Amino acid sequence: MQSHLELLQGYYKFLSLGKFFEHCSKEQQLVPPQNIAISTGDHSNFAVNTHLVSALLTEIHKYPGKKNVYGYIVEISAFRGIFSIMREMIENNAILRSQLQSIFQEQYLSFEQTIRFLRNVLTHSSTASLSIQEEDYQKQQTFLLSKSVTTIHLDFCYSKYLPEWKGSKDYSCQVYIEFSKLRPKVSLRKIVSLHQMYLLAELCYNITKVINGRMGRISNSQSVAIQKQKKPPMKGG
Repeated sequence: MQSHLELLQGYYKFLSLGKFFEHCSKEQQLVPPQNIAISTGDHSNFAVNTHLVSALLTEIHKYPGKKNVYGYIVEISAFRGIFSIMREMIENNAILRSQLQSIFQEQYLSFEQTIRFLRNVLTHSSTASLSIQEEDYQKQQTFLLSKSVTTIHLDFCYSKYLPEWKGSKDYSCQVYIEFSKLRPKVSLRKIVSLHQMYLLAELCYNITKVINGRMGRISNSQSVAIQKQKKPPMKGG
C-alpha cells in the first residue's frame, strides 16, 4: 500500500510542479540552451529538440490565456494517475478501503463512485474534449439505479471529517454528478469542472498524507508494545 500512496502523491507533486513551470513560461520568455542531452544509459544520450521546445515556450508566453499542450497534458496525466491509483487501491487493498470508509463515513459511496467515474473517462478518452462514452458509466449507472440513487453529491468539508485539519473550517471539495442524465459524447468538463478535478486531486493527496500519518502512529504504538513485551522481567533481591 505504501508504494501506491507514494506514487499517488508523486502525481500530485508532478501536477503542482508542472503548473508552476507553465506559470513561469507565461510570465517570462524562457530560452532553452542550444544543446540538451538526456542520459538514457551508461553510454547513451537522447538529444532534446530545442527548436521545438523554444517554439512551444514562445507560444505559451505569447498567448498566456490560451490552452497549451504542456499545461493540458500535465493536468490530464496527473488527474488520470491520481484517480487511477486511488481506484486501484479501493478495489484491491482492504486496509486502505477501511481507512477511507472511516474517514468519509456516509460520504464514502459518493467518493468511491466519483473516483471510479473519473478514472473510467480519463483512462478511456482519446479526444482533447474528453468526451464520455457509454461504457464509461453504464455499469455504474445500472448499479446506482438498483439502489435508487440517481445523483452522487460529494461534499467533503475537511474540518468535519479530519481532526488533523489545520486550515479553514469551511474548506471543502464538492462534486455533483447526475448519473441518470449522463449521455455519450458529452464533454467531461460539462459534468465535472476543471476546478472540481483540482480540488478532488488535492483531496486524494491530503487523504493519503493523513492515512500515512495514522498508519505511522499505529506502527509506532505496536513497536513500543513489542519492546515492552521483550523487556526482561525484574529479578528479586
